[in-house]
Amino acid sequence: MNPDQDFSSDSRSGGLISACEERQSREVRAVEGPCPLCGKVQEYFSDELRSKEQVRCYDCKEMIDAQQFLQSADS
Repeated sequence: MNPDQDFSSDSRSGGLISACEERQSREVRAVEGPCPLCGKVQEYFSDELRSKEQVRCYDCKEMIDAQQFLQSADS
């Protein structure tokens, strides 16, 4: 690499793009609700609940149906 090369922000072409742009457009938020099995309050991210069929309860360690949890958290 040539030490005379200018890598300042002024020499770059184009704007900076966030690596998380897709997540920002999907409005990722925290979803809180009771575990349908043990009743303890759990918190997951909305994109995690949308992308997975099941999530694990942090307290009883059992697998929970993600859509069932999402429905119980909304009500």
